[in-house]
Amino acid sequence: IKTDVSKEQDVIDLIDQTVEKYGKLDIMINNAGIIGTTNALLADTTTKNFTDIFNTNVMGVYWGMKYAIQAMLKTGGGSIVNVSSAAGFKGVPMMSHYVASKFAIHGLSKSAAVEYATKGIRINVLAPGAIETDMLNGLNQGGITTDNLVSLTPMGKVGEVSDCSNAIAFLTSDEASYMTGAILSVDGGATAT
Repeated sequence: IKTDVSKEQDVIDLIDQTVEKYGKLDIMINNAGIIGTTNALLADTTTKNFTDIFNTNVMGVYWGMKYAIQAMLKTGGGSIVNVSSAAGFKGVPMMSHYVASKFAIHGLSKSAAVEYATKGIRINVLAPGAIETDMLNGLNQGGITTDNLVSLTPMGKVGEVSDCSNAIAFLTSDEASYMTGAILSVDGGATAT
């Protein structure tokens, strides 16, 4: 279902149509995100760029959780995974607006996890590092190169999309039934240093 997560009604429609088709919602993955203009000092970023990033990266996660939780409460629970970034753990020069949005996802997710821990709803975060995606390739145009990221990654390589999808499958599985409020890094060790 085509959804613009920066529009609340689109997210409501996504959840409603899913529940209508399948009878309930068991799993919600909030994975949409943008990086905006990179290679800019904080004082040089535009308010529009900052707002655009927060409308997608933070409000999209907020609405995704809000309406998924409402649906899940009606049917006994579920699992939510919010996709963040290794950039949600430390400051990154020239990307303050993006980093702030990822820190916000971590705080929002941890707080909601505590609120719904006894309601059968588990909320966790996946924090990928450099993963071979169009977004990573776009960074090469913003002053940050893949080589820069690889040099900061102890494993010395870029990850694959399957590294993330396998981690999400785990977080939503029964094997992770005692996990909530966790942030799982899939970053080749980048946040371990």
